[in-house]
Amino acid sequence: MTREEATRDIPLSLPGEEWAAFLEEIDQLAPEDRFRCSVSDPVGSPLATVRLGELMARGYSWGERGAELVPLPAGVLYIVSPLGADEADGATWIGHVPSRNFRQHVVAFDTSDAAFARLSSACGGESWHLDAVMQRGGWAEFIVEFIASREIDVIQVVTAPFGVDLVPAVRAAYPPVQVVVDAGGDGPSGQAWVTYVTSRYGNVIDAFCTPQPVVAASLQAMGVSASRIHVWRADQGDELAAAHHAHVYGQLLAGVGRVL
Repeated sequence: MTREEATRDIPLSLPGEEWAAFLEEIDQLAPEDRFRCSVSDPVGSPLATVRLGELMARGYSWGERGAELVPLPAGVLYIVSPLGADEADGATWIGHVPSRNFRQHVVAFDTSDAAFARLSSACGGESWHLDAVMQRGGWAEFIVEFIASREIDVIQVVTAPFGVDLVPAVRAAYPPVQVVVDAGGDGPSGQAWVTYVTSRYGNVIDAFCTPQPVVAASLQAMGVSASRIHVWRADQGDELAAAHHAHVYGQLLAGVGRVL
């Protein structure tokens, strides 16, 4: 059976146990063996959005034929800086996001060669160390053009002021692209980062992720709605942090999906 023929009609309103079994079946299939999903229920309800997000977090995207999801991973661009010895831990989870679920691209700058090597070796996708390949004046144009050439769906910013400074330009050029910002620890540097992002761009960031409940509280105090704040526990390790981010990406992409 060809992939074009291997299409299943999937009701998004399946009972919970049946839906869980369906997701488990997908998880056990190699990417090349996965089937298309024809969505038979109207999109827009909270349950439908959650379940569409769960599929997109597993490597599905909207196809060209209306209400159909195809096994094509969405593209994520990680914009990361800095990655000094004391700050590299904030991005180590990136290497645990499965490449079968998302096409991954890393752009890093203001970082050492050694720190970049650690990040690029952990990431299953394409990596660019902008400090080494071009002058700072060319970074913005490179990233904006990169988003189009790699068909990026989600931008993930990790401690990179330059990355969030690009958000207004990205919003104007690519309205469907979703932007996620990690808000780090609750120390002075972490608080300075949260203040910088929220005071300048808080209203144009789609989601904030943080391992610290106290940071989540600070974000709300600065006017960020609770629906845009996602908390994971730092003591759960990099694999669960990666799963948390993948879930957030899926839910964001489902929210901008097409309406049947």
